[in-house]
Amino acid sequence: MRRRPLPEHLAPVFRVAEGIEAGVAPDRLRARALDRSVWGMRGITPAATLTDRCALFAKRLRDDASLSHTTAALLYGVPLDHRYERDPRLHFTVPAPARPPHATGVIGHHARLGGDDVRTLHDLRVTSPARTWIDLATMLDLTDLVAAGDALTHCAAPWVGHAEVRRAVESYRGRGIR
Repeated sequence: MRRRPLPEHLAPVFRVAEGIEAGVAPDRLRARALDRSVWGMRGITPAATLTDRCALFAKRLRDDASLSHTTAALLYGVPLDHRYERDPRLHFTVPAPARPPHATGVIGHHARLGGDDVRTLHDLRVTSPARTWIDLATMLDLTDLVAAGDALTHCAAPWVGHAEVRRAVESYRGRGIR
């Protein structure tokens, strides 16, 4: 028996509630062909890449949530220690004083984010390269932090310049800045 196609407006990622509202049968929403790895969410195709997994979670979280920390670094192509590259959990930050997200597979943070602290990358809200580097300072040792900074500033097409990183460091107040 051939399954009915999903309504086009649901692609590529949608909430289960949106599927029900669109008249999709519950058994169709449980189909193995759909990505069901994030509670309450469905993907038209399996989430094979980090970007795919981020899209599933991002749709579930608040509109002002941004991918951050090691997740943002990996999206920018920053090479990290294997323990971070293999960690399936995704880091999201919401603007303070909002409460950080709580969900299986997510590490939530809250921080004061300025207008230059968030960008769009792969159609996802991501902390800026400079802000990402500052956030990494709370997690990485000095050698790995320097390597991450080099990856953000010295590649063929750098994500951020030294002056922007310097301004971000000078304006930041919080954990990891020393």
